[in-house]
Amino acid sequence: MLSVAEGYTAIFIWRDGQTLADRSFYGHLFLKLAHEQLMPIFEFHWHPSHKGFHCKLPCRTEQDYKNRMLPGAPELAMSTDLGLDPGHAIDRNKLISIFCDACGIDLPDNDEKSLTLF
Repeated sequence: MLSVAEGYTAIFIWRDGQTLADRSFYGHLFLKLAHEQLMPIFEFHWHPSHKGFHCKLPCRTEQDYKNRMLPGAPELAMSTDLGLDPGHAIDRNKLISIFCDACGIDLPDNDEKSLTLF
């Protein structure tokens, strides 16, 4: 988990596979709450096999998402770069940059080759 601002943390996860269709990438932004609880406020997904970039937000929902992901939350499509492969470190850094841009997070150095978030 990476602290991205006071009171906010992010986590990035990818699934590897033999082919691009077997791979995926996820970015999650959480608000830190009292008693070490986390509230998910943004999920970024990339499943090359069946969907473009999409995100989930806990907007207009009645569910309590503390300490969990966002099942059933509203989903929005995002502009997709179909050439990105979560199996390659440079592409994962590009995916992190897309996530950070969507969340308004400034990266210390936006040079794809020098990101060291993994």
